[in-house]
Amino acid sequence: MIRFRKSYKYQLASDYKFHFYAPADCLNFNEADQAFYSVYCDESTCVDILPKVNITIKRGYCWDGCTWIKDTEHNMEAGLMHDLLYQAIRERIFAHELYKIADSDFQRNCIKRGTHFLAAAFYYKVLCLLKGKYARPKNIKKVLLIA
Repeated sequence: MIRFRKSYKYQLASDYKFHFYAPADCLNFNEADQAFYSVYCDESTCVDILPKVNITIKRGYCWDGCTWIKDTEHNMEAGLMHDLLYQAIRERIFAHELYKIADSDFQRNCIKRGTHFLAAAFYYKVLCLLKGKYARPKNIKKVLLIA
């Protein structure tokens, strides 16, 4: 039997690490048992009293890239981080309210990688209008089976 999910465009060829800062009440994980990413919260590192959350996305992780905009070298990394955070929210590892941080980090990371600030502002405005719609648990991709 094969178990799979459809509609992914990209597969990570090596581990990728990043971090973000989030209110402690948005973090629902204990020891996250995930096949393709691990989460570690460093309570001792704070910016504005927010815990630093370190994430390692493991080789083999699949994502579908940016939605409604063309994937480019300037937004691919931001899209990877954003997709991973939305997936973790859908799986209830992070509270739904964290989508706001994921969205603002997407804009910041797009600019950091060379996206024009007006384009990044437009992307962010669209994300704000969606209000985390794709981070809701009902949007988890279904597992398909072939016997």
